[in-house]
Amino acid sequence: MIKELIWQIHNGHRELVGDGAILVLFVASLTALLFLIPVKTKKIIPLFLSVPATIGCAIAGFIKAVLDIRYSSKLYKALSVLLAAALVILVCTVSGRMVFSSDLAGKNENDLHMPAGIVAAGEEILAQSSDPKVLTMPGWGLYLKSLSSSFTLMYDDENGASSLDGDQMRVYEELLKDSPSMKKIAAFAHAEDCGYVVLSKDMWPERPITSYGYELIYEDDSCGVYREVMTP
Repeated sequence: MIKELIWQIHNGHRELVGDGAILVLFVASLTALLFLIPVKTKKIIPLFLSVPATIGCAIAGFIKAVLDIRYSSKLYKALSVLLAAALVILVCTVSGRMVFSSDLAGKNENDLHMPAGIVAAGEEILAQSSDPKVLTMPGWGLYLKSLSSSFTLMYDDENGASSLDGDQMRVYEELLKDSPSMKKIAAFAHAEDCGYVVLSKDMWPERPITSYGYELIYEDDSCGVYREVMTP
């Protein structure tokens, strides 16, 4: 257990890239928090497992220490604040051309801050129906409702699973499984006159939902969209 935790921390630190200054900055932040900045060490020790958290805490502690200085002249205090801001900017500029790897940070794929696959799936459904009834994965309904108010969801889990009724809860729990029963999911969808089902590609059912009256009309690496073609 401890070995796995250390390995995860090691791999997480390796994802930090740049010109090498990030390691120096991390060591400097540790030194400042332990010996220079007046903070309660016991409360911040867990932060030392994270490079960004350690650096951020050190910067925040430095700024607080500067702001707590009592000068008789407002000019001195203003200059101290400017000095602190200048040091923060210096920290950012010397930390390398990329402080974090592109795997951890990247350009937003759309203005709604939603997974691109779900957006594409929703747009495909709207292209075929102006008032679609959709059964989708737990947590995905909010994305579809944000994309368009035209979607009618077969259950609403925005307030948690406790708000669902018996049939909704059963299909909700089935969708959470790695190997769900598509027969049960399709039966619920047919009973609710659901025209479309959006499923994660991470599932491994024994039989696909296409065996129970739905056909695949769209898929990508994250999800697949199925349209009702017959009711058993």
